[in-house]
Amino acid sequence: MTYRVEISPTAIKDIEQIFLWMRDFSLDDAHRWVRGCYEIMLTLEKLPNRCAVAVESQFGDEESLEN
Repeated sequence: MTYRVEISPTAIKDIEQIFLWMRDFSLDDAHRWVRGCYEIMLTLEKLPNRCAVAVESQFGDEESLEN
């Protein structure tokens, strides 16, 4: 079974901000880190139990996962 992974606008913005900070130190590492983030998140399409449910999930209507 395949699940749909939705990456929130807040998460995307956070990843972009971290990328901008990291690129000042190493552009290659910043690109590698961003690629890794998205690759990990997309593995949830087939392995949704791969990450624990985030504590913040208890405050909203949708479940969030943490790595």
